[in-house]
Amino acid sequence: MHIIIAILFALLALPASTVSLEAAIHELGRGSYTDTLPPDVSGPQSTIYRTENFVGPMPTNDWWSSLAWLPYSERMFPHPLAVWITGDGVGVDYPQKAVAPQSYEEADILTPFVADFYIQADAFIPEAARVHKAGDFHVVARLAAGETYYDLSITHGSPYLFFDFIGANPRITFTSDVEVLSSDSETAALLVRVDGRTYGFYAPSGAQWEGLGSTVVTCRLPASATFFSAAALPDESTPMRTLFADHAFARIDQTRVDWSYDPDSGNVDTVYQVETTPIQGQEHDSLLALYPHQWRNLLDTSLLPATYETARGSMKLFQGQTFTTRMRYHGILPWLPKTSGPDPTVLARLVNDLKAEASKAGDSWDTYWGGKYLYRTANALALAEQVGDTAAATEFTNRIRTLLINWFTTDENEAASRFYYDSNWGTLIGDRPSYGSDSELNDHHFHYGYFIQAAAHLGLRDLNFVTDYGPMVELVLRDFACPDRDDPQFPFLRNFDPYAGHSWASGKAAFADGNNQESSSEAVNAYAGIILWATVTNNPTLRDLGVWLYTQETNAVFNYWFDVYNDVFDPEFPTPYSSMIWGGKYVITTWWTDDPIQVHGINVLPVGGHSLYLGLYADYPTVNYDAMLHEYDLRGTAPELWQDIMLQFLALSDAPRAASLYDPDTIPAEAGESPAHTYQFIQTLQELGQVHPDIIGNTPLSAVFRKNGRTTYVAYNPSDTDTLVTFTDGTTLPVPAHSMTTDDGTENTPQATATLLPILTLILTE
Repeated sequence: MHIIIAILFALLALPASTVSLEAAIHELGRGSYTDTLPPDVSGPQSTIYRTENFVGPMPTNDWWSSLAWLPYSERMFPHPLAVWITGDGVGVDYPQKAVAPQSYEEADILTPFVADFYIQADAFIPEAARVHKAGDFHVVARLAAGETYYDLSITHGSPYLFFDFIGANPRITFTSDVEVLSSDSETAALLVRVDGRTYGFYAPSGAQWEGLGSTVVTCRLPASATFFSAAALPDESTPMRTLFADHAFARIDQTRVDWSYDPDSGNVDTVYQVETTPIQGQEHDSLLALYPHQWRNLLDTSLLPATYETARGSMKLFQGQTFTTRMRYHGILPWLPKTSGPDPTVLARLVNDLKAEASKAGDSWDTYWGGKYLYRTANALALAEQVGDTAAATEFTNRIRTLLINWFTTDENEAASRFYYDSNWGTLIGDRPSYGSDSELNDHHFHYGYFIQAAAHLGLRDLNFVTDYGPMVELVLRDFACPDRDDPQFPFLRNFDPYAGHSWASGKAAFADGNNQESSSEAVNAYAGIILWATVTNNPTLRDLGVWLYTQETNAVFNYWFDVYNDVFDPEFPTPYSSMIWGGKYVITTWWTDDPIQVHGINVLPVGGHSLYLGLYADYPTVNYDAMLHEYDLRGTAPELWQDIMLQFLALSDAPRAASLYDPDTIPAEAGESPAHTYQFIQTLQELGQVHPDIIGNTPLSAVFRKNGRTTYVAYNPSDTDTLVTFTDGTTLPVPAHSMTTDDGTENTPQATATLLPILTLILTE
């Protein structure tokens, strides 16, 4: 059956490139979307600052996105450098730490942009900076005035900036006193110190420097060459000076990431590659600064004894063109299994309460809150099946199906709950939008991840939905996580930054501190949704994409939001947790409140079977939870909202404590949660124990738990045939088709999922 469905799905996916762009409504399977701007949607600005050389959908939500949205740019943080393109030229800084004290003994750690110098053309002022080229982690901006221009190439992780000046010479204007450390007439290299930081400027042989010793220096290029580079050095030692001069002309022309997933070992490999051109000399190798999540997982590569201190901690220097990291994917579950933990009478009552609530719910939500409701209902569906409440399961299934079909179809008279495709930017916008998801293309992975999750949960039970509406599901998926660099409709990996190892939320990144991401957990939810959807459609390519994105994002969480290794946060940052990561800072607040439980919970929700990564470092949830309570002690208040979210987090570390604090009848539910699910989650973990970080199953839908010397293995099989799951400790677990099986060494318990509801039910709901 799955093979037939996969073939049908592949055929139905073809209209993405074959549908006529002249039509206002585009059909995909039984779904559809519009390319006519809905009246209540503010589309993104029509102007995109790019040259004719750049064709195809425009990447957004990146560290350099302001280049495409603004005449020049906002401050960009490609680390270790920071760059700001203005009418005065290209401002450059190697940012240094600043502490911004907040209320209640808290502090934010900033690395603000303060330009040490500007590089510009000596003969003209550019009209704008436009995106000329881009790779997976680099961008080329063209600054032109008529026929004269200069190109600037910025690579994430590179300490170099590469320039190409046509019809002009580079002029460097320092913003404070500059000390010349050395100048070499033979190689035309200039080394300076500015405010304690060391920079090198490298021109072609035959170039001449003018104004040395002053704050304005011009490099007269020879007639035969137009290239020029600048770099921030990690120190002033003679070996470092030689190293940077040797690699100054290995210009980075292309960047690429590739990934692979080995189910048998759980290994997830990422290959980072730069393609270089030796514009002078024969050196092809470049220098790259690696983030902690990269050097901590580096495979078979040595690093140079040099570091840069950044807002992401210490970056270590690598020499070469290719390096590989290896992380481990520990598995997810679509939901936690049925165990003896929850009282079946209590859980059945809570599920019945949800059933009554679901039947009264409306459907006029925006994409964010509508998505959260869909995910909430999907979690409730699994609970209804566990307690054997067929009526509730049918109610939840019909509700999910009805809402998704409403979103995944449109007609000329529809007022909302549809998707609009903007061909100018290459993006899909849900109507109704929220939080700038339309005008600035913010948060698409947050919003649409909920839709993918709900579609996958429904697809596990209703293959007709997969056949009919699968193409629309994948259209939404491709908007925020398209794996194809040549996709005609969407840019490559819109929200995910392959070099930073995590996603960005802002579409335009027009902030003085660069781009940002608050809810890392909602990004994780989106990528877990891809994994789950890929298992429904039996799509190994999408599976590997989802596993890679999920594994990268969760490792970034461990490093930059949670600092579980205690080597990223500054000693003056008085908490073991950052709620929001910016290019140039990390903070302990949210966009809308400083309430500690919401500040902490925003990187936990939504909670589900994909959230087990939060327990891989078993002590950390308790540390985080107690830090939150300490913040309330400083305020003299107590938490009210979101207690369910944080108690589920605590349960991954100390389930008995969480269970003693949670009362489903008195603690209000967060908007994407329900008392039934929170109760089942906490009580199930009290039975299973903590996540076992050392044992991994050879299927993406599996998990291992440990409690008092007992190991419990869990796996879900979405396919039509029985399977045997093998774990890395040698344990095997037979799992029947469409079932979740739990084995703690005493009893093997398969739990079947209702796979195909009656066709009559499907017809009636449409």
